[in-house]
Amino acid sequence: MPALPTELLEHVFMRLRDAGTIVNAMCANSKFRDIGERVLYRELTLNMRIMDTVATRRRDVRCFVSLSTSQSTPRALRHLTINGHAADDFRTILTTLLSRANNLLSLSLNLTFHESSQSVNSDTAIPSLLCTSRHFLPRLTALDASDPQLVRALALGRSLSSVRIRSNLSYSDVEALAITGLCNPAGVAELQLQCAVDGLDACVAFLTFIAQHFHDLCVLSTHFVLPSGYIPTWEEFEDTTRRFFPLLHSLRHLHVYNFTTTPDPVMARTPDSNYDTRTHELALQVMDAVPGLRRVELRWHGWQQRGSGWIPVPQTKLMRRKWYYADQRQEHASE
Repeated sequence: MPALPTELLEHVFMRLRDAGTIVNAMCANSKFRDIGERVLYRELTLNMRIMDTVATRRRDVRCFVSLSTSQSTPRALRHLTINGHAADDFRTILTTLLSRANNLLSLSLNLTFHESSQSVNSDTAIPSLLCTSRHFLPRLTALDASDPQLVRALALGRSLSSVRIRSNLSYSDVEALAITGLCNPAGVAELQLQCAVDGLDACVAFLTFIAQHFHDLCVLSTHFVLPSGYIPTWEEFEDTTRRFFPLLHSLRHLHVYNFTTTPDPVMARTPDSNYDTRTHELALQVMDAVPGLRRVELRWHGWQQRGSGWIPVPQTKLMRRKWYYADQRQEHASE
């Protein structure tokens, strides 16, 4: 009987889903072992805890350490997520692992390193010199991180199509990202930013800059953090949203948009002060003003197009909580 094609075997292994079943199948022969390794490590999430050490026997730690000592397994990684807090000893382990992950397509890195004294070490997780090497993460196209310095370093020399930054960015941070950080800002299709502003007028300035430099955006999420004590009224939030209309309309490829603030806007207590209803009404205005949109999120609500109608986006799926790139990829993988 002729051997089955590798592509077909990979498809069969991916349909197994259960890790234990895949491991058992890997014991059959070396070809199955190689295929099983690629499937098992295609997508990996590691959650680190502040008390973890290299000697900790917890699964995530053992996996993190063993990957850094393997020459071949890191090459199976396509999508890697690492969250949490780690001792500074893990910095070298992370660098070694990523240096061998030549086929990695997306990286979500929200890892804080700390010294043994518990003081936070704010240095970039990956040395800048390594980030700029053309041999380091050569296939990376999607990046989610809390450190804007790391994003700028990794963006140099790479054509990133999806970028998410979770920390508060200033206007100059966004300028640096677009002008000197990203290799080709016009090539970014998905952008999720969290920006610190002194008022709602500054939100308009941010969006004006984004529309001028990120011409081909398909997905845009902007979360604006206002000063402590500044609580916008619902009317101010509505007015700011409407001021966005011509800017959003200029982004010809835009089909997903999110606008949120911290604190959330407050509505005066009146007979029609229903947040769900008023937010939906405002979302409809956004959809009318920007006909290409297929999904709109405002405050803690969102709607997406299904057929000829619009259905709510579950709160757990909102972009103020999720990386759109990863969420959509996982949805498609489960279909």
